[in-house]
Amino acid sequence: MAPVAVAAEPDFHETVFDAIPSPVFIVDRELCIVDFNAAAAALCDPSVFDALHPRAGDALQCVVAEYHACGQRAACVNCAIRNSVIDALQGDRVSRRSMRAHLRRNGSTVETDLLITTAPFRDGDTPLALLIVENLTELLGLRAGNSRA
Repeated sequence: MAPVAVAAEPDFHETVFDAIPSPVFIVDRELCIVDFNAAAAALCDPSVFDALHPRAGDALQCVVAEYHACGQRAACVNCAIRNSVIDALQGDRVSRRSMRAHLRRNGSTVETDLLITTAPFRDGDTPLALLIVENLTELLGLRAGNSRA
């Protein structure tokens, strides 16, 4: 079977990026967001993107990052997002971890289980990481709802 010809339009990759149903961020070493897809935008408070290159914890509304910059508190040393990005960029490999995060949602703190996947890549000489954030609490809730049907 012959490969399908892919459109060479400049926005083709952006269209594919936005079609991914999981929130995907492109981050640098400092967890600053360089780009994000539509699912990531829907997950986050839109006002966070008013800042130039917000950090992942700020975008996800992590309560640890609420009063200090993301990555600047003692608790951040154990953050699966931070450590997955570091592992991906230092080891040049895919990293996958789960974590329980405390996120701010509608003025309340919500405990949420997340699956964090990171993969390294380069933009010229700049090392970057794909950061995929999947809400396991939501996925397990969907699964439980389907098993009752």
